[in-house]
Amino acid sequence: MKNAFTILLFFLFGFYTQAQTSTEIFVFDFINVDGKISIANPINISDNEGYDSQPFFLPNSDEILFSSNRNGQTDLIKYNLKTNQKEWLLNTSASEYSPILTPKNEAVSYIKLEENGTQLLWSLDLKTQKESILVPDLKIGYHVWFDTNTLISFVLGEPNTLQVSNLNSKTHKIVSENIGRSLHKIPNQNLVSFVSKKEKIWTINSLNPQNGAIQFIAEIPFQVEDLTWTPTGEILISNQDALFLFDLKTNNWEEATSLKSFQLKGITRLAVCPNGQKIALVVQGK
Repeated sequence: MKNAFTILLFFLFGFYTQAQTSTEIFVFDFINVDGKISIANPINISDNEGYDSQPFFLPNSDEILFSSNRNGQTDLIKYNLKTNQKEWLLNTSASEYSPILTPKNEAVSYIKLEENGTQLLWSLDLKTQKESILVPDLKIGYHVWFDTNTLISFVLGEPNTLQVSNLNSKTHKIVSENIGRSLHKIPNQNLVSFVSKKEKIWTINSLNPQNGAIQFIAEIPFQVEDLTWTPTGEILISNQDALFLFDLKTNNWEEATSLKSFQLKGITRLAVCPNGQKIALVVQGK
């Protein structure tokens, strides 16, 4: 029984802990002129030993949420880019990951990993500071909101699945399998993007959560799964020390910019702020 319990805990904790190498989050000025990308003026907003990742810009573009190591566990931070001040959002015995804002901007939704291995999607009301479980019956790893009632999630399992949840009816529908962790609303469209790993060459696809329709967008030139969308509708992916841009008008990937001149490498997660003037990059710890 002891061995079986150890294996179970490894499965529960492994999803997040296996990738928790030392990382830092840098925010750069983001210059995008007719699809020509450059970055400048990096600021290390995490500046912290251990794991820092999963940046998410708030609508005002001046604040950013992320997960950060604190005393051996992972907690949520809100960072103000104007004042350079950090605010810890929670102080619990659990670890929290993947913070994003809910559609009405009233709460933060996030993954909570309890000490006993329970992993569920929670929310924190920003006014009352009250926590509550959003989805009690799915082991969600990553998520994105489509509207106030519709959630799109990466759900852990064998295989991992892409699921659409109706929070009012408390129903869930599997729409794809063997997917990547990067889920995003597509700018100016009622669609969500996800990475499919079903084939040898991974692809970026769109999902219409209202009818379940899936359409191909692009092949990924490397086996990487971290991407983001610019406000003007271009796709950026990370690969080692470079960013590559996909222009939907030409259907081509081009290297957009590199971190070599900043002596940074190992880009994983990335996010562009809503006004398009900043980009957050998670890189290997220095």
